[in-house]
Amino acid sequence: VIRRNAVGCLFLLCCSMAVSGLNAQGGRSKTERRQQLLSEIQQIEKQLDAEQVIPKQQHAALFSGEEYHPVMDFDVKKCIVRDFTKGEPKYPFLYFTRRAFGNSFPLIAPPVDIGRYNEKRPVMYERLLASVKNVSHYKGVRDIHIGIDVGDSVNTPVRSFMDGTVYKFGYNPASGDYGHVIVVEYEIKGRLVWGLYGHLSARSVQFKYVGQKVKAGETIGYLGGVHENGGWPPHLHFQLSLLRPETHDMPGVVAEQDHAQALDQFPDPQLVMGKLYPEEGLFRPAGSTGAQKPETGQQQSGELPSQEQRGTSAGTVESLQSGNDEEWEEPEEEPEVDALEQACSEFSFYDCTASHDYQKCQDKRTKCDAESAGDADGWTGAPPSR
Repeated sequence: VIRRNAVGCLFLLCCSMAVSGLNAQGGRSKTERRQQLLSEIQQIEKQLDAEQVIPKQQHAALFSGEEYHPVMDFDVKKCIVRDFTKGEPKYPFLYFTRRAFGNSFPLIAPPVDIGRYNEKRPVMYERLLASVKNVSHYKGVRDIHIGIDVGDSVNTPVRSFMDGTVYKFGYNPASGDYGHVIVVEYEIKGRLVWGLYGHLSARSVQFKYVGQKVKAGETIGYLGGVHENGGWPPHLHFQLSLLRPETHDMPGVVAEQDHAQALDQFPDPQLVMGKLYPEEGLFRPAGSTGAQKPETGQQQSGELPSQEQRGTSAGTVESLQSGNDEEWEEPEEEPEVDALEQACSEFSFYDCTASHDYQKCQDKRTKCDAESAGDADGWTGAPPSR
């Protein structure tokens, strides 16, 4: 009897302590749960900002001030800059032979050649488009090249331009495609950038795994031969992306209708490789018309408005010039804005399908809906105590 009474008392004591703990938790949840929600929402916003595509006019500022390791070892002054606006040239058999054995016998290796970024290459990708119609929602006659090509001998080492993490890798077997490809994720000034290294050898992807850390200058692959690189003369296709790739693939060429969008999403690789040729802009076949440049004084997309273009600044200047001598009154102090409500304000009207990361956008919406409904750990909607 004594034992049963002791067990009963112990059970009642435990229940009492549990109820007290729940009451204490319920008392804290009004403030702490809101703080937790705010922290989670801010973390999602930080991730969204880190992957936000910025206009091409801001790319130079993003990549400036950093040190980048050469992707491949070559002397720029001795390179041949190719013109592919007339299509793919007919390479002699000896060229492929020299490229195949040039790494083992440097004396017979032909000079390194460069294929330009933002170059329209008619007819050059017909064999690719015959089997691969669309890549990451890019469609149409894709013939504007948005990477840099570096032609060199088979088995030439390819290196990471800075510290990063292997994001994806794989094999694109179609004729005219990348062959073996590796995508590495980098972080530059708080923003995520992805670098694609295409037309590699099969051994380049051996022992690779997603999440693998790579150091600046570390060899991450080797140029592949014709039989494994998509059927191309041995070369590296190097491409940068501000848009998170869905797979190990990126559209190396885009159509006219997607050209402007692609220039925002895929920056010029020369921003990390250094200047490889003096010309800039879209390279088109001789006789074709180029894109019209904005007139002088016209604000380009992505540029910050000038002080004269800001309504508040203009209003301030106008009020100072009006000569109004009326007595100045102290403006009423605005009520303190709740941080969580501010983070979620107007978000209920935002369409997540317009976001570059639908899932993260939906996560934020779910948390904001929980905040507004007041169903987070018993929160009733009352503002937190300060």
